[in-house]
Amino acid sequence: MRVSLTMIVRNEEANLVDCLRSVAGLVDEIVVVDTGSSDRTREVAASFGAAVWEFPWCDDFAAARNESLRRATGDWVFWMDADDRLDADNRDRFRRLRGELVAGTAYVMKCVSPISGGDAAEQNHVRLFQKRPGLTWEFRVHEQILPGLRRLGDRIQLTDVIITHLGYEGGGRSPEKLERNLRLLLRDLDDHPEHPFVLDNLGRTCFALGRLPEAIAYLRRALRVHPDPATAVEIVGFLLRAHRALGELPAAQALCQAARQRFPASAELQLQEGILALEAGNLSRAEVCLRSLAADAGPGRTPGQRETAWLYWARLERRRGRFAEAEAWLRSLVSVRPEWSDAWMELADLWLGLGRPAELETAARQLESSPRTLPLAFVLRARLHLQRGDWAAARQLASDAIALAPRALLPRIVLSHALLLEGKDFAAAEQALRDILAIDPLNAAARHNLAELLKPLSPSDPGTVSHAP
Repeated sequence: MRVSLTMIVRNEEANLVDCLRSVAGLVDEIVVVDTGSSDRTREVAASFGAAVWEFPWCDDFAAARNESLRRATGDWVFWMDADDRLDADNRDRFRRLRGELVAGTAYVMKCVSPISGGDAAEQNHVRLFQKRPGLTWEFRVHEQILPGLRRLGDRIQLTDVIITHLGYEGGGRSPEKLERNLRLLLRDLDDHPEHPFVLDNLGRTCFALGRLPEAIAYLRRALRVHPDPATAVEIVGFLLRAHRALGELPAAQALCQAARQRFPASAELQLQEGILALEAGNLSRAEVCLRSLAADAGPGRTPGQRETAWLYWARLERRRGRFAEAEAWLRSLVSVRPEWSDAWMELADLWLGLGRPAELETAARQLESSPRTLPLAFVLRARLHLQRGDWAAARQLASDAIALAPRALLPRIVLSHALLLEGKDFAAAEQALRDILAIDPLNAAARHNLAELLKPLSPSDPGTVSHAP
């Protein structure tokens, strides 16, 4: 049985070589549909033996995918984007999977997207399926093959193949792409009123753009009609974050309580209730929610939930004045997640508050040993210089970290603090705050600081600077 790799591309010259190298020898043909490149994308694809077809862009990703599907001649179709990669282990897994394909089965692969700061986003996608008459992709953006496969009665099977997706490594989609997606989703909503998939993506897109009231409206509509419990829990998570960003803590608490009644076994909602309780100052309730999550991964729990519980448990211990216990939890966290910037900054604040700056210097030296954590080492040293009032050194270290990780938030936050505390270059401080909000429109501290910076000062109102991340 022949397998066709299908791709849709536009101006992907820089990405395409590594992508196609990573799948060399795994597929029988490569079909590349170009939607209007002005660089050497088509030439690069052809150099790997791809059949390259041109398709005028029509504001419809599904239409472009369907063109690639129409051009494929294999019995099975494997799709990738130009910023997808298979490493050596997953090439072997894919090769084994090829020898075990079963008719009437579609195969799901995990897509892992590294994010600045050491975190990663994970999604499961149907990536390999049989080509059959009548099977088409649907939706103009966030296009889907799964609805068509389900109508055909295919069995959906999870595999051990992991695809690395580099599209979020710079911190996420650009505002321009998000606005484009919003426009296409609104057209999809016209075609599919009250469709849970479209409403969910509309809410998440508005959330990413910082348009929180619109996000809440779409997400609540999606929550009412979405048939999948796991996705419904994700939607609740976005709603909680939106309400918290707007300072609507009672609304977030009410939503969380209702969701926990609907999904009582959800570890994620238990974690969110604990976080909300801690933010509201209800330490006893926070302890009840976080204790079991922090203890071990447990059935149905993910390492990410456990480690997030460690972070908030450490904050709970700090609130109680139990600094040694907080430090122990944070040290455990950075031992398994050495790139988690929030945990390191929590440790930095703890050490500086206890008058132990040498601990911070030791941690920075350790982080310097890896290129992956070098920006974080610069940030920790900048934090130390902020404590000492050495604004110039803090600015330089934060700028060095930004040069290494342009879309990482923490270096820009520290840079903004240095500029604001120094109080000399307010134009640079304003730009630093705007740069933060371009990456994270929901950053409450940056929004507060920008508002304080821009409002007229008076002797009775000197303004305040928030140092929260």
